[in-house]
Amino acid sequence: MSHGPQYEIQKLEINASDISKPVVINLKRLNMPTNFGKWWSGDVHVHMNYTGTYQNKPDRLVQQAKAEDLNFVYNLIVNKEQRIPNIN
Repeated sequence: MSHGPQYEIQKLEINASDISKPVVINLKRLNMPTNFGKWWSGDVHVHMNYTGTYQNKPDRLVQQAKAEDLNFVYNLIVNKEQRIPNIN
């Protein structure tokens, strides 16, 4: 599991047939050097929709960015083979 670059990655093996309740995983925040400055994590190449059955919306993209501990994302419109498949 991970929650962005400011957290330590955790590994856990679970037998799915043994789970009867939710599994709680506490991720450890990494200590950055004091001279590192203010950290901003982001992704400058995101496609909110890349065709397909499921269509994302801007508010859902914001939720996904928060889940990945991203401070910003830059959504790019898909232009594949001179068509724009993410316009409904």
